[in-house]
Amino acid sequence: MQYGILYFIIDGIRVNIKGNFIATPGGRKPEPIANPDGTVDYSTVGVVPRITGDIALPNNISLKQIQNLKGVTITLATDQGKSYNLSDARNVAEIALNPEDGTVSCDFVGAQMDEI
Repeated sequence: MQYGILYFIIDGIRVNIKGNFIATPGGRKPEPIANPDGTVDYSTVGVVPRITGDIALPNNISLKQIQNLKGVTITLATDQGKSYNLSDARNVAEIALNPEDGTVSCDFVGAQMDEI
């Protein structure tokens, strides 16, 4: 998924942020295992639900507030009309502001992602 509006609540204020986002719903994925005889087996590994992207930081939100986000529900509304909730989310990316365009790279991970 790309392009959309991400929103969450900080200190009682709803924050709407436009950006280019990738949403990964999490769950389990197959992991290939190459055998010495050339055959391939698979195991499964867990995948953490996440929303990643570069956000244009609103004037009323600080870098520290984004860095300290935890336990929030983040909603991503796509340009195609679909919405996804990432529950119990926190930002795990190192916060770095790009002064050229005012964007911050974020990597929000959570307990669960649901299509709403």
